[in-house]
Amino acid sequence: MEPDRIDQGIIDAVAALLAPQAASEGTVALGELKHLEPAALEALRSRFGARAAKSRRVEIPRWQAVGRVDLVVASPDASNTFSLLAELKWCGTKPILFEGVWDCFKMALGAGRPERPHAYLITGAHASVWETSAFADLFDTKDHDPVELCERDIGGRDHWLAWDALLYGGYDSYPEAVPAVLRTTVVARTPVADGEIRAVEVEAVGDEWIPFIDGWPHGNRPAQARRPAADPEARIVADPSRIDWDDDIQFDPAYDPANADLISQLREIGAWPDDYPKPTDYDDF
Repeated sequence: MEPDRIDQGIIDAVAALLAPQAASEGTVALGELKHLEPAALEALRSRFGARAAKSRRVEIPRWQAVGRVDLVVASPDASNTFSLLAELKWCGTKPILFEGVWDCFKMALGAGRPERPHAYLITGAHASVWETSAFADLFDTKDHDPVELCERDIGGRDHWLAWDALLYGGYDSYPEAVPAVLRTTVVARTPVADGEIRAVEVEAVGDEWIPFIDGWPHGNRPAQARRPAADPEARIVADPSRIDWDDDIQFDPAYDPANADLISQLREIGAWPDDYPKPTDYDDF
């Protein structure tokens, strides 16, 4: 029996499902949960039937608190094991490909489960994002150094490091360790209107590991790092009903004054949703 995999045919099917709305409104009108997730789930179910599911809680080795996996395919002989895992991201015109670093670590570790599922990143973005992002190489066939990925600049005025922003968005959750070399392999690239969907398989290379100590690889916290917070204060949530607590990368409206500069920069580069309520308690925002 052929192993369960994501291939060009599946991503072409996803693109075809998104094409009508993308053609009329552009990729900027599409969203991850409203459009990409249902399209990807339908494409997987056309191949794998009811074994495909969305938002399943999956135990990720060495990262117990990481949350749900966007898409899974259960193993043919057991519903509590998986043959395929995938994380989704729809960027539109927002320069948030850096969030793929978190997903890459998560999928590399997920691929190490005892049943050895194939693990993927499926991401859509406007052509301008693919052309300009410093993180577009996560969706090439390439070997990656996790330390270098963590310390990349996400851009913007204040030059936050990728892992710094991800620690904030992920509530200071971090893995115990990640493979010392991560490999992404392109399995599909398909245009959608003025953008493109790319899918890569993620896997570990070799047997060496990089421990994460106090949030950073080898415990080497860069001098400019803000996260994890040394003494995190309780966050003030403007509207708790808006928070999806199962979402791994959720820049929630937790308007702690200590995070004012990060939220300001995320707004500047388009990575903070415009429709979040503006707080009234802190003028710095």
